[in-house]
Amino acid sequence: MPVFGAPIGSDDELYENFAVEAYLALEPPSFSHPGSRGLSQVLSADRMEQMAKTYNDIDVVTHLLSERDRDLELAARIGQSLLQRNHLLQDTQ
Repeated sequence: MPVFGAPIGSDDELYENFAVEAYLALEPPSFSHPGSRGLSQVLSADRMEQMAKTYNDIDVVTHLLSERDRDLELAARIGQSLLQRNHLLQDTQ
């Protein structure tokens, strides 16, 4: 994962860096509070609108599928990173 402020070499690294920064910028109450669904509702609404407008365009559907794959890969990387941090924290206690 790139270091914040370090030069970024590719679009994938830029996307990953942005997504990680956006996730880390969320205040804990905004992603841990059970009733907080505003962000996911906005993102879902935008994605659904985008899909509705472009459902018949195979290139756009292909692009959206590749975005989804990148999102899943990023989520897996974030999960692995958090798991490693948890193990490190448990080892230091």
